[in-house]
Amino acid sequence: MTINNYVATEVVAGSNVSVTQSGATYTISATGGGGSGGNANTFVFTQSSPASTWVINHGLNSPVGVTILSTGGVIVDSDVVEGSLNQVTVTFAQPFAGSAVVTS
Repeated sequence: MTINNYVATEVVAGSNVSVTQSGATYTISATGGGGSGGNANTFVFTQSSPASTWVINHGLNSPVGVTILSTGGVIVDSDVVEGSLNQVTVTFAQPFAGSAVVTS
């Protein structure tokens, strides 16, 4: 992982999740995985205003892996709880804005 406005990558649930930057634009992508030779299903959630709790309705209908990214593209630790096969709740110690990449 490279930090400070470059590229951050992490392997999540058998998928390669990456963040690339071009100017002020960050692109989040996930490739590979998914079991049985299929591609991973991916849902990207953006929380534009800081919040201590994010409730993400992803609709993937399966257990998921979640990667949280700051607005600067840095991977952030958080508490993630799967409420159902279609929803996760993410909590932070402080209100936080950024994105979540959810993969199944």
